[in-house]
Amino acid sequence: MKVLIVDDEINIQKVLKDIITDNGWTTFVAESTEEAWKVLEKEFIDVMLLDVFLKDEKEGIDFLKKVRAFFDFPPEIIMITGHGSIDMAVEALKNGAYDFIEKPPSIERLVVTVSHAAESLRLKRESLYIRDQDTPIIGRSRHLESIISLIAKVAPTGGNVLITGESGSGKELVAKSIHLNSLRKDGPFVIVNSAAIPEDLVEAELFGYEKGAFTNALKMKRGKFELADSGTLFFDEIGDMSLKTQSKILRAIQEKKVERVGGEETLNVNARIIAATNKNIEEMMKGGKFREDLYYRLNVVKIELKPLRERTEDIVPLFEYYVDRFSKEYGKPVRHIDASILERIVKMPWKGNIRELKNFAERAVIFSGPNGINPGRDDEGPGEERPAETFNEAKDDFEREYIKRALSGNGYNISKTARALGMDRSNLFKKIRSLGINIEDCKDSG
Repeated sequence: MKVLIVDDEINIQKVLKDIITDNGWTTFVAESTEEAWKVLEKEFIDVMLLDVFLKDEKEGIDFLKKVRAFFDFPPEIIMITGHGSIDMAVEALKNGAYDFIEKPPSIERLVVTVSHAAESLRLKRESLYIRDQDTPIIGRSRHLESIISLIAKVAPTGGNVLITGESGSGKELVAKSIHLNSLRKDGPFVIVNSAAIPEDLVEAELFGYEKGAFTNALKMKRGKFELADSGTLFFDEIGDMSLKTQSKILRAIQEKKVERVGGEETLNVNARIIAATNKNIEEMMKGGKFREDLYYRLNVVKIELKPLRERTEDIVPLFEYYVDRFSKEYGKPVRHIDASILERIVKMPWKGNIRELKNFAERAVIFSGPNGINPGRDDEGPGEERPAETFNEAKDDFEREYIKRALSGNGYNISKTARALGMDRSNLFKKIRSLGINIEDCKDSG
């Protein structure tokens, strides 16, 4: 964590710096708001201790407003003063200060406040961080066991990693697992969707830009490299990245330095690089579509993920995991999964890999009833081709299944079902007839 102390009293600076440093946090010191601004432009500060009275009365309050208005991810700001008042504290908090502490602060109070401020900021920057429970690697195949073993070996080293495999095979999960098992686990995990960045916005997205660098650049914005500092930068589907973009990121990876668009300062960035692709990079290099020097920079360690159809032992555990997850999410406890369904899904090709299996499990939970899992219509199976539906046909299918479930849940009582759906009883009757729902047949099948 990086803490910036802004105070013009040398003795207070020393006291605060000693407390912050003793707790293992990186400390920066500035005697004025001008010095502080230069630090903020170069460093991704997490918490700032800001004196209210500097050169002018309430200069700290004005600087608080400026910082919160200018930066895309401003630090949490703790105001400190030896001449505090209730009105001043209220004004500081109203303008976005995290807390207000009087000088001289107690060590315990300061440490607790800074720690809580850092956690508050982490929640605000939640998109940059991941949690263990977000990244389960589910399965029992030998292939998956070898992948997990490889992750355990490579994660602590900090070396760059290239992950290959078909779309939906779990490349991002592997990347997240590497991050969470590394020395950078408390740092950010920043994803770059390589195929989604327009060519003219590559530098702005990856390296950031200064306020006024171009039209609509209304505030400074940090790029992906800077956001990933002290953490991991994950390039998803890097095989889709243009040669021009490849050359730009190669320099940043080699030198660990970037410059924001419109800026003059060179920024040091320390991010571990993990890249993933569903393409054959070696073939792309032969065809001149991927830079050889970038490939060798990324390919320190290579992890190859097999498609789901080649590790069938993982299918049932994955299906059961997603059924449990969606049953909790939708409040539909699934008490039974028929063995015939498990046999059926193991034999399917799963062209979309884990992503397709996940969608199938979600649909199975949605259509589940008192008798357990129901993957949908009898003529549908995962991975099977079926005639395309029109929008109205798909809408009717959804409404038909939705009303059937509502009828079942309300004992096939029309009045009770209508109330549950927020519909007029006569309108529900009309809808049942128009959708061809036979209530007696529903009762028999239920």
